[in-house]
Amino acid sequence: MVLDDVLLVKYVDETDDGTLIKRRGLFVPVNIDSKAWRIGQVVLAGPNATLAKQGDYVIFPNNMGIPIANIEVEGQGTIDKGLFLNEQRIFGIADLNDSDESVASYNKNSTV
Repeated sequence: MVLDDVLLVKYVDETDDGTLIKRRGLFVPVNIDSKAWRIGQVVLAGPNATLAKQGDYVIFPNNMGIPIANIEVEGQGTIDKGLFLNEQRIFGIADLNDSDESVASYNKNSTV
């Protein structure tokens, strides 16, 4: 359980070894730009989170939030890499293209 408008987000835009960010078939080193935008899936959402819910894919700045690694979440298993992030920090809710999970477009129904 998380509190307030906090989201627990796991990264979905990284290579398996966590060294590269995938963008439309291109790979960018994670350490090249700490201000890169990222894509993650919401694992938990606090009771005051009104826009993002569990299972949503969100776009957010890489330099915001508190990084986590190897956290066990009841009913979800182990989250290898992600972060705690206030909902107000996200840029929007993403729709992921089935052919490339790193391709995102803003959801037209999103209010962010």
